[in-house]
Amino acid sequence: MIKLVIWDMDGVIIDSEPVHHKISLATYKKYGINLTDEECMDLIGKSNKDIWSDLKEKYNLKDTVEDLTKQQLLQNVKYYNENGAEPIKGVVELLKELKENGIKTALASSSPMSFINLILDKLQIKEYFDLVLSGENFTKSKPDPQIFLVALDYFKVKPEEAVIIEDSNKGVIAAKRANINCVGFINKNSGNQDLSLADVQVEDLRSLCFEDLQNICVKRKISLE
Repeated sequence: MIKLVIWDMDGVIIDSEPVHHKISLATYKKYGINLTDEECMDLIGKSNKDIWSDLKEKYNLKDTVEDLTKQQLLQNVKYYNENGAEPIKGVVELLKELKENGIKTALASSSPMSFINLILDKLQIKEYFDLVLSGENFTKSKPDPQIFLVALDYFKVKPEEAVIIEDSNKGVIAAKRANINCVGFINKNSGNQDLSLADVQVEDLRSLCFEDLQNICVKRKISLE
């Protein structure tokens, strides 16, 4: 029996990857960092803290990781404050259906908590989440399963009783490393992500319902070692 659904945010709840991509490229360029689109897409799923930690070391940047992540965050916040936000189609309907069926929901995102709260407020869906976790509060980001394991422990739920909805390769790997069932959401704006390890892949969240998530728990794949 399914008891918990864990959602990623960027690329699953909101189609934010194109915005992140544009802002990231501008920020990287400011520091003389030129990454290809493919290299940028490979960063999807990692926390900003981990991304800037790697870039600081590789390019010998003088600014602190905290300052680097703050600059990028401010640009993202500015964009959504000026332009508003819309949920990906099917998200609100599925959240409502899960609540009606008494299923717990958690959000486990690599984004900073302040940005997560901004998006949830803009979309007016904070009430649907029983737990909100940010990657900035964890020592390791996806594909490490740490954030998902904390969600399981919080609700005292077994891995086979939960489903994760992810759009990135790193997110799917983290889900399977945690031995949790996973829906791979094929979002074209998230780039060419390998979601083959997911229990099922969908191109439209409107096609996903409570019964589908229940069936995934029954027909789950073997997890990664």
